[in-house]
Amino acid sequence: MADSLPKQFSALEPWREKWAKAHEQDRRDARLASTIEELTAFYDVMLAAIDDIVAHLNRWKLEDLPDPERLLLRMCLSFMDISRAVEHWGEPDLPPTDSPDHVIRVVREVLV
Repeated sequence: MADSLPKQFSALEPWREKWAKAHEQDRRDARLASTIEELTAFYDVMLAAIDDIVAHLNRWKLEDLPDPERLLLRMCLSFMDISRAVEHWGEPDLPPTDSPDHVIRVVREVLV
């Protein structure tokens, strides 16, 4: 696995180590170990870049993503995970919900 993001997204490097996690539980643990201020900072930087990130990642099939792009996709998964905490709850912990198992299975197979 690559140890850096695609060059055009190097501004996101300060968040890569914490948020480019391959496993859902690791992303959840990172969210719970963060303050709402830390989550908001990550959320804001990802939100500003998300259209460019999606356009970039759409150049490949999911199973063909190069390693740097896999890291970027993992950061997107973290972004989606924390978005409810930032947008709706104002705290890192979220009430229990059902996981979208069909999406998690597909992504897990590609990212691990």
